[in-house]
Amino acid sequence: MTSPDGILEPVPPTPARPQRAVATVAFLALLACGPGTWITTGPLAIQGVAVAAPEFTTDAFLDGSWTERFGRWLARSSSLAQHFQERAIELQWLLGRDEAEFGDVAVQPTPGWLFLGDALRNPDPTTWSPLRRRYWSEVAARAARLGVDVVVAIAPDKARVEAEFVYPDGRLPANRVSRYELGLTEIREAGLVAVDVTPAMRSWRRDYPADPPYLHLDSHWSLTGATLAAEQIAAAVRALGRDLGPPADLELNVVRRMELSYLARNAFGFRHDGLAQRRFQEAVRYPAVLRIGPDGGRELLPAVVPDAPVAMCGDSFAEACAQVMVPVALDREVDTVGVVPATAPWQGLDGALDRIERGELRARVVVCLFVERSLVTVDWAGRVGSSGEGGR
Repeated sequence: MTSPDGILEPVPPTPARPQRAVATVAFLALLACGPGTWITTGPLAIQGVAVAAPEFTTDAFLDGSWTERFGRWLARSSSLAQHFQERAIELQWLLGRDEAEFGDVAVQPTPGWLFLGDALRNPDPTTWSPLRRRYWSEVAARAARLGVDVVVAIAPDKARVEAEFVYPDGRLPANRVSRYELGLTEIREAGLVAVDVTPAMRSWRRDYPADPPYLHLDSHWSLTGATLAAEQIAAAVRALGRDLGPPADLELNVVRRMELSYLARNAFGFRHDGLAQRRFQEAVRYPAVLRIGPDGGRELLPAVVPDAPVAMCGDSFAEACAQVMVPVALDREVDTVGVVPATAPWQGLDGALDRIERGELRARVVVCLFVERSLVTVDWAGRVGSSGEGGR
């Protein structure tokens, strides 16, 4: 380099070796930040479930598809990347982005109402119909052999009762209307009792809009909705004319607390101390039924009640207050071992019939409650031919 007067400027001295070493280490550390972060945080990703890396092929690499999939994999398998994605979603909600869909999990079409995205899809309701009919026929034959009655209730998807907050015209698509009716018809034609709880919920929704049957920010029903369903189920059980024995000495307790929405926690990963915490909090009422002993002492009604006249089974909708409110509505103790959240309709039902067949349960009526979307989202082929064989 030369100065304006043409005199050569002195060359800067070469850095000392320790300085070069520090610079080299710093550069390498910088390069390692990305992989290092992924390696150290990857095991925490997606609630501990490992995500397989995309398979490498030369063709996929050359056309760029492998690189794209690899980038998505890095983002999904790093809990740090997940953390920033979740915080970005929180910010979007906080800034008022109400009419939004975030992936395939949850949708908020109307401010203040959150719906499960999977429940808003409209697959062909007849796809599994032949297999559903076959399964219910097998259940009916087995119940007749055991001398028990089976009552099946389908919990309507939230969008069926709260359609005005989902669809522009407030009406369900045609195939959504027929799906629920088809499910009830299949049960009745097999010779089982089917309970339609939707009219009671819609009527309540119309008369008491301030106390909706479903939670605003969750896909499940509220204590109000569970109580309405329990009353309809209890009426169907009594109509069978079975001797249910004397009334039980039960007491209902209800606690109310503010909670971060289940969907916000599990679908988005929102934290209790996150930016959108208050926006996704909702007052939830939790019931508990107590058994009152001869001495006046009280204890929670246990799940295992071998001598109960009624056994209840089902999915998370049975767990969400209904397993408590059905005993209250019947004024009888109910065995609820068959209530298994996040399972297919037959999980608890097959189990209850198995227990009756083995003499471990003396219920004369079995109530099965499951959510409507199971009609189309569950592989019914997995259970056909198994009912009555004692298999799981």
